Amino acid sequence: MIFVLFVDATAHTPQTSLSSISCKSQSISGRCSTGRHVDRNKRAQQKFRKRLLKKYPSCIATGETETELLRAAHIAPLEKCELFKREDHYSEKNGVILRNDLENDYDRHMWIFDPSGKVTVLFQRWIHRNTIASVNLPSNGTGPANDLIALHNNLAFEAVKHHCPHCWKYVGEVNRDDHERGSCEAIDNIGEDDDLLE
Repeated sequence: MIFVLFVDATAHTPQTSLSSISCKSQSISGRCSTGRHVDRNKRAQQKFRKRLLKKYPSCIATGETETELLRAAHIAPLEKCELFKREDHYSEKNGVILRNDLENDYDRHMWIFDPSGKVTVLFQRWIHRNTIASVNLPSNGTGPANDLIALHNNLAFEAVKHHCPHCWKYVGEVNRDDHERGSCEAIDNIGEDDDLLE
């Protein structure tokens, strides 16, 4: 059973005006068409990762401790930064540490977790669907902010409508049926692949 988490829109301050950013060529997500802000954003991400590694010395899903395999995952994605406060973009309450493959899958909304750490799998053919049921979050209130988790999860539930449930390719809500009937190669291998994933 999937529980939908609703976000209180009043809890977030949109960053939509050019006055909220430092360069007219820089988007609200931090991307600059001139390239002048690339290094600054890279430094911000490096500092973000360093702070999170102190807080989470291992992957919250697997316990992996090899730092080369660990990434700082944003809960609320920066490409949707107009939906939450600017000070939360690189805040510790907007991040966790995940193994690199799991961070990629989390960004692609294959799986999510709630404030208690319970995992919900959205891509039913996700390779880790039978092995990861929960993540380890701090129990003292210092973990990710509940409202940012809710924001991420709402975005994920919306994204499900636009992905093929068999291959997870983005096809759009309107074209999903056509894709499943025609060009989805994963459908032909469902039985074989599922046997391998068990």
